[in-house]
Amino acid sequence: MVMIRPKKTTQLSHQIVLILLIKCCLLWILWHYSFSHPVAQHMKVDDSRIQQQFFSPSLPASSSPKELKP
Repeated sequence: MVMIRPKKTTQLSHQIVLILLIKCCLLWILWHYSFSHPVAQHMKVDDSRIQQQFFSPSLPASSSPKELKP
């Protein structure tokens, strides 16, 4: 005995697939325009300033905030 699918189910599955494809395309377009060039050209920082920030000696213990005692 062969079971025949109702036509409504196939229409629903086609609609779901179509909606998912549209959503994927819209997400890809949003990602492409938002993250393809994330750094603004005028916001570049010199490498020496970055190294100075990361590799500079840490602050002495006396300048750290004091803990509050209960």
